[in-house]
Amino acid sequence: MPLYSGDYIIPAEANVGRRVGDPTVRTSDSAAFTAETVIDSVTVPVVSGRTYKIRWTVAWGSTVAGDSVFSRIRVDDLAGAQLQIMRVSVVATGGAGTRWDGTVEGEYTAVSTGNKTFVGTGARATGTGNISAKAASDFPIRLYVECVAVG
Repeated sequence: MPLYSGDYIIPAEANVGRRVGDPTVRTSDSAAFTAETVIDSVTVPVVSGRTYKIRWTVAWGSTVAGDSVFSRIRVDDLAGAQLQIMRVSVVATGGAGTRWDGTVEGEYTAVSTGNKTFVGTGARATGTGNISAKAASDFPIRLYVECVAVG
């Protein structure tokens, strides 16, 4: 991006605590699954040496009470490095609005400058039901990235 006379230049430290790129916002349920599946992804610009926090707020549902789900954040794609994992128990099933929430956060330090993709995945950990990520316009799932250190 070119700079022009009169442009404000913001020091890198001013970017700490700010979101990077545009978040992914899901307002509808995912398809049902049992094996690990990419639910959401976000691609953002990163700068070598900076550390980023990836946060995924997600809610799960199952067709069988008592199942549990692994929520993961991975780098690049389904086969990418796992940054964080959390297990969520789906205590009960039910009609509309029955969701079991979990927020997963992981950190990533960029090794090069460019675009980087992060994915939120789900996998049935225990049980026999079909799992889905649950979302609605008044209860969205969000996947976003913040700069937390400039290195």
